[in-house]
Amino acid sequence: MTSISFISILFSIFPLLIVSTFIFIPIFGDGLFQEELSASMAGRDLSLLIKMSPPVVTTDTLKGGQTPLIQFRLSDTATNETLKHVTYLIEIEKK
Repeated sequence: MTSISFISILFSIFPLLIVSTFIFIPIFGDGLFQEELSASMAGRDLSLLIKMSPPVVTTDTLKGGQTPLIQFRLSDTATNETLKHVTYLIEIEKK
């Protein structure tokens, strides 16, 4: 009886696994308006704030005199103190 129930569960889940691996839903977005990421390093909880202003950069915003600005802030979550002397490796890619 146990093997029959196992086989029925296997045959009910297997088609779902096959179908779910071939479904592709494209998602578009820049994700850089404002993000706050958390991590733990050397026994400290850290937070990285990434903020972009203006949120969308177009030819019109550049012609309007706005200068795009991306801010990075790494801070200690417990004290909210900004960490100094941090080196960032940043790669920006236009597709």
